[in-house]
Amino acid sequence: MQEIADRAQINKAMLHYYFTSKEKLYETVVSAAVQGIMERVQGVLKGEDVPTEKRFLMLVDTYLDSLSKKPHVPRLIMMDLLAGGEIVMRALPQAQHRASFVGAKPAIDLIRRGIHEGVIHEIDPKHTLISVLGMVAFSFLAEPLLSSMLQIEDRKAGQFFADRRRNVMEILQHGVLKEQDSTRVSTIPREDKWEKWLG
Repeated sequence: MQEIADRAQINKAMLHYYFTSKEKLYETVVSAAVQGIMERVQGVLKGEDVPTEKRFLMLVDTYLDSLSKKPHVPRLIMMDLLAGGEIVMRALPQAQHRASFVGAKPAIDLIRRGIHEGVIHEIDPKHTLISVLGMVAFSFLAEPLLSSMLQIEDRKAGQFFADRRRNVMEILQHGVLKEQDSTRVSTIPREDKWEKWLG
């Protein structure tokens, strides 16, 4: 706590006044970080005027971009989960409440809607969401290991995550979204044009 107080340039007594323990401080940090991600994701999910297939890709891209800005968050959460998850399980409801986040149901409903509209393959929505979350988060969780094993030298410049973003989008475009037939004009660009399209 003294080291944290020194880094924040406050006295230790003030730190203890606001956060009675390291665990409480840790819980607050995790909750605040997750809240920011939830708020961004929630914004995409509310975009009813956006075509389903575009909204699905925007949802994943927003999640990926959020983690790229806070790459420590997946590791913080995973470390606590491996230790029993007590802090994370207290922090998440706080973040959900402050972000007015209603959980995974809107994302699952979005996938179901895409299946119904014929723009997403008939795949299990819950497992698809789990797969997407895992595909994105693993890059950040295992970054030191991946960098070593795959000899990635450009990770500090951010090129690795830019390439990862492109690859995730391509997998989703060709593995989850359906190719559109001539009766429906697709709003989805192919190959590398999606970056401009997503904005």
